[in-house]
Amino acid sequence: MKPSIRWHLDHPVSGQLFVEDETMTVAGWVVAFGDHQQLLQLYVETARGRRLFEFDRSRKDVLNAVFGRLEATPPFWQDQPCGFSFEVTKEGVNSGFETGLVVNQQSIPLAQLPLEGAGNGGSRRLGARLLKQFRKL
Repeated sequence: MKPSIRWHLDHPVSGQLFVEDETMTVAGWVVAFGDHQQLLQLYVETARGRRLFEFDRSRKDVLNAVFGRLEATPPFWQDQPCGFSFEVTKEGVNSGFETGLVVNQQSIPLAQLPLEGAGNGGSRRLGARLLKQFRKL
């Protein structure tokens, strides 16, 4: 059975070094099939709470890869962006965060991004855990 949602986290990558006092860009893409395509929002959850984001990047490369060729892309995705990019504050980066989707008011975590290693203003490694717990929606 074809998954009803396909996604990829382009940035950050697991093991990447980060300086604690910097913001982090989170970027990637999500393509949903069927009824779910119009009902998606992104979220990032930190110790301070949850923020919602809209898809804001056109990704023709993704559509071509997912649908085989651009002409086979459903009309919805020809007009709507499937890519995203947003910033997480340094406080969110330092405490670790989760990013995911909201589909039909249901939260689906995509990745948990804790920082590992020594603190105190130095560099730490990102220990990204991509969550592959998608179920049929």
